[in-house]
Amino acid sequence: MVTSDLDGIKTLKKDHLIYRAFYNASTMFKQFILYNTSACHLCEEAEMLLNQTKLEWQTIDIADSDKLLEIYSLKIPVIYNTTTNSELCWPFSLGDIEVFIGE
Repeated sequence: MVTSDLDGIKTLKKDHLIYRAFYNASTMFKQFILYNTSACHLCEEAEMLLNQTKLEWQTIDIADSDKLLEIYSLKIPVIYNTTTNSELCWPFSLGDIEVFIGE
């Protein structure tokens, strides 16, 4: 079944709740998430850019969820703001990230 991005975003909150169960209870669920997957050189570049910011973020491997794969497989890396339900898809620069997070 093919869904639009809007349909996928509506289900993200549910997927985020599911992912919370996989994290240690002492791990705080961050406002910003980098959706990525292993062996993705673009994802590694995105991580290096995020490390240059003051942003607290976490990664989620989309390979762990069929729904996330459906939504993000052609878009990763993606920075997702859990508060505003907005996303920044690759390609992006450090300046794009700063605008996205409101710095």
